[in-house]
Amino acid sequence: MLEVFGVHGLTVQAENVLKEVAELIISRKEFSPLSSGIVIAGFGDKEICPSLYSFQTDGKIYDRLIVNDHVKYDVGRDRSAAICPFVQREMVAAFMEGLTHVTITFLLMHY
Repeated sequence: MLEVFGVHGLTVQAENVLKEVAELIISRKEFSPLSSGIVIAGFGDKEICPSLYSFQTDGKIYDRLIVNDHVKYDVGRDRSAAICPFVQREMVAAFMEGLTHVTITFLLMHY
């Protein structure tokens, strides 16, 4: 830690607390609101039905992504289709309800 904090250094107690916080950040299941996602979908060489993998990322530590294996779908005999929303909740609501909540609020307030 000398290269980070210089000659002032850290107490052993403070260093242990920082290590514990780092472990909690790495091992947490809930990601921050600033997390992002990666979705990979398609057919394999020997597949007749598509598969989908979704990963959630929330930054990186020492040039390695913090990744959570989020969702896996295989379409086939047991599952004939899948609808997987990978957008902001507002967009899913707009699709399901036909309008965004902002539009609905505006209409209710003015009409």
